[in-house]
Amino acid sequence: MIAPRLIAITDSAACGWPVVVDAMTALTSAAAPESVLVLLRFPGLPVREALAAGRALRSRTRQARQWLSVADRIDVALLLEADALHLGEQSVATVDARRLFRGFVSRAAHSVAAAARTLDDAGVDAVLLSPIVAARKGAPALGISALSALRQARARPTSGGRVYALGGVSSATARACLAAGADGVAAVSAPRDEPAALLAALGA
Repeated sequence: MIAPRLIAITDSAACGWPVVVDAMTALTSAAAPESVLVLLRFPGLPVREALAAGRALRSRTRQARQWLSVADRIDVALLLEADALHLGEQSVATVDARRLFRGFVSRAAHSVAAAARTLDDAGVDAVLLSPIVAARKGAPALGISALSALRQARARPTSGGRVYALGGVSSATARACLAAGADGVAAVSAPRDEPAALLAALGA
């Protein structure tokens, strides 16, 4: 199964939707086809506003032959005809999401043990393990070595899902994440601030 190398997470709170859409358009156009997934995340924002931005992103990602994902909201993912759905640790069970959504499903995990359990879920295509490089919300960084530990856990026959490193990942650390066992990286700031360098580091 083909999967993206980079998950670019939207952050409208930092710069507003017009800037987000422009940045993602530039990123997806510059990348190799099917190598970038744009993850539409809109915590606390009006759904109508997110839908409008999502429709613009859906158009851009299709033109560039890239992926579009939606965080947590299955209804929004279906309305946008998204390729993927991302579920947080507290979101609905994967088996329940699969009753409605048939595309690529990723889930969040914040420890190696949680990520290993998530990968054992037959309905999960990928796990986003965080925070890897930088601390987040009071949680210390797990370190790139956590990816190596998880790679060992994936050696089990049931561990077939992909692993993405999230949390402070940049062009300077992306290659190290891949070398440690990640299949790709997920990032919020780097896709907007250093798109060319990040794509080069990932070979995307």
